[in-house]
Amino acid sequence: MRPAPIDRLRGTALLAITFGIAACGAPIPSGRFVAFADATRTIANDSVATYGHVVDLERTYMLYNPNGDKLNEASFAPRILDDSGRPLTFNFEPQLAFRSAALDVLADYADALHAFATKDYQQDLDAATQSLGASVGRLAATAGGASAAQAGGVLATVINGLGRAEIEHLRRSTLRDAMDKAQPGVDTLAGLIAGDNTEIMIAVRTLRKGILRKANSLRPATGITRISFDGAIQGVIVESEDTLTQLDAMNAAVAKIPRAHADIRHSLDDSASTMEQLRALIAEAKRLNKSYRSTVSSDERK
Repeated sequence: MRPAPIDRLRGTALLAITFGIAACGAPIPSGRFVAFADATRTIANDSVATYGHVVDLERTYMLYNPNGDKLNEASFAPRILDDSGRPLTFNFEPQLAFRSAALDVLADYADALHAFATKDYQQDLDAATQSLGASVGRLAATAGGASAAQAGGVLATVINGLGRAEIEHLRRSTLRDAMDKAQPGVDTLAGLIAGDNTEIMIAVRTLRKGILRKANSLRPATGITRISFDGAIQGVIVESEDTLTQLDAMNAAVAKIPRAHADIRHSLDDSASTMEQLRALIAEAKRLNKSYRSTVSSDERK
């Protein structure tokens, strides 16, 4: 198993590989595939925690706005109302499972490319292929994942087609063709995730408004009880703002994945490629991880 992706993103070694690979004369610029795989995996890993915060906010909303006057098994089933009291169709857990699965497909695909770009690739490629197939299956089983699963299936088919190209120039040609075929699938998955995240950001603001609306009607008049109550609401506001920041960072990072993929593909034809889009992806993945680590540190201090 390769080291944790963020460990490499955090150090200068990865940047040296990314920027200086043209000088080393390697037939396939494998360092660029390492950088792409690590950045994509970092985005997928950090998204799990971010989406978890969205689900937590939804549960807090339902705590303040339960269904009905008496508590029962259905009191906290997700049912979100907008400012006018109209119900909205939010149930985040299945929707976020779809997005998380789509990110895993992209990360597994990037891992498979990295495996194939290295000299002794077959064992790692076999493992990456199996992982990608499992992620595509999970994506197909999630709510709303049909079109995304079709795009993921394209990536899986491309990776399955990577054979034992033992001769170096054949391996390069095979990789070039595979990335050309996969580009539309990468574009589709990244576009779906980024578009959905924008909708989630709107939903997070709606949830926060609903919590504040109810909190104002429940707020104690004076004293230490009021301070304690306000402290709990302050925590909700801070956490929701952190979640919005993370979703924004995730969107920026995901949007860079297709461009970085195309950048690396171009580098197979031009070893002197500047790799601007790959550098941009690495920067956004670092920004997302910094936001994630900041939230984790804040939670640990509570």
